[in-house]
Amino acid sequence: MTLQSLLSRYRLLSLVRRGQGRGLMLAGLMGLCVVVTWSTMSNIRTISIQATTWGGEITFKGQLNDWVVEKGTICRLLLTPNFRAKQPDTSGPCSLSLYNREVVEDAVIDWSADTTIRFTRNGQGEFVVQTLAGNTAGLPEGSLIVIPADTWRGHGALTFQGVARLGGAIASGSKDYLIGGTWEAHQSGLATSFFRDVTEVVKSGSFKLGATVDLVSETPDVLSYGHITPAPEDESGVGVALLSERGPVAVRIKHYGLSKAAVFRPDWIDTLSSSPMLVALAVLFSFLLAAIQIFSLVPTGRTRDR
Repeated sequence: MTLQSLLSRYRLLSLVRRGQGRGLMLAGLMGLCVVVTWSTMSNIRTISIQATTWGGEITFKGQLNDWVVEKGTICRLLLTPNFRAKQPDTSGPCSLSLYNREVVEDAVIDWSADTTIRFTRNGQGEFVVQTLAGNTAGLPEGSLIVIPADTWRGHGALTFQGVARLGGAIASGSKDYLIGGTWEAHQSGLATSFFRDVTEVVKSGSFKLGATVDLVSETPDVLSYGHITPAPEDESGVGVALLSERGPVAVRIKHYGLSKAAVFRPDWIDTLSSSPMLVALAVLFSFLLAAIQIFSLVPTGRTRDR
């Protein structure tokens, strides 16, 4: 074998090895891109909701549900209606023929787990809570808590831990419908948490007048932490803010006339488009790939002396 053929074979082998090295680098970068993209497809998120509504329902969970009623009336449903009551029904927030009234100030209501209530703000501006089910002491099913309008306007927040639904089913004559609001899905993944310990808003939306809103997941009930307050700037209705527990949570919105509710959950496109970190990584990968392609065109090795 001549010296010229040996040199030619050596150059060919060198080119093959260089090509394999660049191929491995390209494959590594592509693999990194795949890992980063896959990490954004996590379905673990939390949903935050801020809304104004005329009413809603809460099923309490846990032990963090003590309410302080600054001033109001507790109406307990009588076992037997008293239609011979002498006091006119218009003298209080509930009829004496159906309820036993108790005026309270700074009363603490300790809601038991699995108690379900409906809350509304009526046309007189009063905040009304009705017990639908449960075994909270002193508040059997059908009981009412009525807070006068002037007291409610400056009332403190009522916090809750439980399963919430905002807005009643809209129909002719409904008075507990949703007024409006917004929601956001907060999510973190490997690509973002590796560089910084933050969550990002990957999807958001708004609620239309008359919608019914709740949260859904793989489990039947989605636990949320929230509070009820007077509507901001004394607007109509009641202000509600809540934050769900982390998990594969989605927002379910039902509108009048639709047979099925609309379910909103982020997908990988939402995550990629909303993350500045992932956009920066995409730009960096583009520069690296371009640099590798340029270097692959530059010859290496020594040229022969003439």
